[in-house]
Amino acid sequence: MNGELVGGLDIVKEMKQEGSLREQLGIGDDIMVAKPAETLEQRLAKLVRRHKVMLFMKGLPSAPKCGFSRQMVEILDSKNISYEYVGWCLFADGFVCS
Repeated sequence: MNGELVGGLDIVKEMKQEGSLREQLGIGDDIMVAKPAETLEQRLAKLVRRHKVMLFMKGLPSAPKCGFSRQMVEILDSKNISYEYVGWCLFADGFVCS
């Protein structure tokens, strides 16, 4: 910690018990406050605002994983329409990832 080697889990547990762990790490109270998680709707809203055309698809434009995705990529590419894509997957919390 702070450039010094601290001796193992037992020492860290002791510092936690004594209440000095955050002080030793130089972490203030403001850093430890958890921020509320974004809802799925908020996350999706951020994604769709990133580009004028946002394609949610299975796979990648170079390797679509379903007919819908393949056809959408073909249409957009054939018309030289600029787009961003999000390769569809879901985390356990329902979050869409790329």
